[in-house]
Amino acid sequence: MTGETYAVMNPFAAQNLADTQAGLASGDNRLVNQAWEDAQISRNFGGLRGVMSNCLANHTNGAHGGTITVASAPTQTYSAVKDTYTLGLPLSGFTPTTGGLTAGTVLRIDDVNFVNLRSRQTFPNAAGSTQAFQCVVTEDVTADGSGDLTAVVTAPIFEVDGQYNNTDVALAGGESVTVISGDAGGSVNPSLFYHKQAVGIGTVELPKLHGWESKVISDGGFSIRMTMGSDIRGNNQIVRFDMLPAFVTFNPLFGGRFYGTPVSP
Repeated sequence: MTGETYAVMNPFAAQNLADTQAGLASGDNRLVNQAWEDAQISRNFGGLRGVMSNCLANHTNGAHGGTITVASAPTQTYSAVKDTYTLGLPLSGFTPTTGGLTAGTVLRIDDVNFVNLRSRQTFPNAAGSTQAFQCVVTEDVTADGSGDLTAVVTAPIFEVDGQYNNTDVALAGGESVTVISGDAGGSVNPSLFYHKQAVGIGTVELPKLHGWESKVISDGGFSIRMTMGSDIRGNNQIVRFDMLPAFVTFNPLFGGRFYGTPVSP
């Protein structure tokens, strides 16, 4: 991705990063001074622009247990996932009837690796190994009496000679699955990363209202309606402004959650 990418974290995580930054001596110690005086990280830290929020939601993992594996190969073609960016992933090894996964749980499959979307080759992670495939569960799901379930996850795509592939091999039955977003039933406070092209906001143009005067002004994708009227009983003149926001996700792969302690595959 090109352009600006942001990382939203709670203030304590930012302080921890500032403490780390304090050990990164630069020529004039500017970064060290900034870290000590303001508990701030630099504007560009590891390729991200760090911002803080104390409103990040906690995530509680499901009661997953045992050894989780891919029960059978899901359909991973582009045509099958292009409309939803998700697929149904059959999994086994959960505690029967009580085990399961919650929306937001992150799974890793070590024998399947991400590929660069330009070169179509695997790439190294921070530990120097190939970056194992990870996906996010999008809906809560509970295991059946046999400990099996089908989790709706953000989709890997693999086709033989496929131009849309984002993994080096297809998911297959028997692959080992690791939950990397925390212990079973545990609660964590993940951070958020996103590219500015991941989401957008605009407004819907509203029809005019009856009144003395009603105008709809649109500029730069935003529309606001202004209506003037009166309250004859209250002897008041009234001006009303209305906006109807519209939110859109341009590309869900341009955003996600991350955790303070990276997990190496």
